[in-house]
Amino acid sequence: MGFQSLYIIRHGDRYDYSYPEWRERANRPGDPPLSDLGHAQARETGEYLNSLLAEENILAEDITVLSSPFLRCIQTTTNILSQFTMENAHQLRIKPEDSVWEIDSGHDAHSDLPTVVERGCYFPRLDVEHESLFVPNFPEKFPEEFVPRCTKAVAELNKKYTYQPRSVLLVVTHAAGCIALAASAAGVHTDDINAAAPCSVTKLSRSSNDEIWKLCDMYHGYKDHMSSLGTKTWPWHFSGFIKD
Repeated sequence: MGFQSLYIIRHGDRYDYSYPEWRERANRPGDPPLSDLGHAQARETGEYLNSLLAEENILAEDITVLSSPFLRCIQTTTNILSQFTMENAHQLRIKPEDSVWEIDSGHDAHSDLPTVVERGCYFPRLDVEHESLFVPNFPEKFPEEFVPRCTKAVAELNKKYTYQPRSVLLVVTHAAGCIALAASAAGVHTDDINAAAPCSVTKLSRSSNDEIWKLCDMYHGYKDHMSSLGTKTWPWHFSGFIKD
């Protein structure tokens, strides 16, 4: 029996962490882009995922791609898909998914997001017709409301994207989302999930419609596929930034 795979990936290195003055002149300071390093990290992640998927003979039609609608996540996802070489990879679309977007940090970042239609003008892979599983409510307390939101997102993912052998879900999100989504999918505490570095990869799998996914020990916050993590966008866990 084949497995269904779930890959949870953090966005790459942020431009504003290296150049904080950017926020002073930006029209949308709550929606920063990737740095040059972040783009490189995402491409390396795409190359790595492409090799993993090729080993399993995964086809483009087996893959569903979801991304937080924030710019850094859309850019990360676009760079990842640019490295896929399987037949018809160019037809893969990015579904902008609000249920996995950034924490409501009180900085009003979500109000800086453009419409999906506007975003789609610059990212042709974006599926502007996609309807999110749900739109989170605001304000949102962290972690006591954020973690249940991610648990709900996983439950809705399980309902919409039911088990199909060899099917693949790619979810590109933020650091806190990587931790809480993986914990919710695996049915474990967030303390049991490794820190999320820029473009880190966490893989889970299941062989039925069971609501609980199995964490893959080898790809649990995996980051060794990248040539550089940089020094500004650090690995993150609920306990804070981790300088390693």
